[in-house]
Amino acid sequence: MSSKSIVAILLGITLVAIYLLATGSSLLNKVPFNSVPMPFGNIVTAAGMLSLPLSIFFGFESIRNPKTRSEQVVANGIKLSIAVAACWIPVSYLLAGNLTFSFTGTPAFQGGQ
Repeated sequence: MSSKSIVAILLGITLVAIYLLATGSSLLNKVPFNSVPMPFGNIVTAAGMLSLPLSIFFGFESIRNPKTRSEQVVANGIKLSIAVAACWIPVSYLLAGNLTFSFTGTPAFQGGQ
């Protein structure tokens, strides 16, 4: 698969995620897998957060193989944003204690008001 195809797919995922989140689609509240109680909105958000920096990474050869100092700085920033996006669901789970990322006032409350 060529890098242009990968970039097109990733940008499509980004646009779909932006559209669904901006319109507040009712799909975001649906739970796609009964075994994992995670709303579809969490999956869409994670996919959108990952697909945008990945599309930049695959879209520019100078980011994949930086030659100058400025390209190296940009490449490291993109790689950092990919890593942060990949950690979003696990960190949110650790903070909320559930996959719906809802905070409750129970004694096991983790997080702030």
